[in-house]
Amino acid sequence: MKIGSHSRSHLYLDKINDTSILWDQIYTSKQILERQLGVAVDEFAYPYGSYNAVTASTVKLAGYKTARACCVDGVQSDAYALRAVMAPNELSKFERYLAPRSAPRRN
Repeated sequence: MKIGSHSRSHLYLDKINDTSILWDQIYTSKQILERQLGVAVDEFAYPYGSYNAVTASTVKLAGYKTARACCVDGVQSDAYALRAVMAPNELSKFERYLAPRSAPRRN
């Protein structure tokens, strides 16, 4: 099992304009987990799947190796914007989340 960070207080990180608050949310979360668990925490998951370029660069600067967004379409080559799949408690919903999305129709 891997333990990843999800920020200190589950804020919309892409809405934070104060870089010291953003750093605290991202880096201090990593430090707390590593201290309490005694293992490296290298993965980050953006709260609500929301992020922007500043958030992603802060995650990278904080020492994470990867970060997961939510429900991003397409092939992802950016380690700081990995696609995630929601895992609800209902199997039928989970199956819908995993189903391939059809291409848009052209007229």
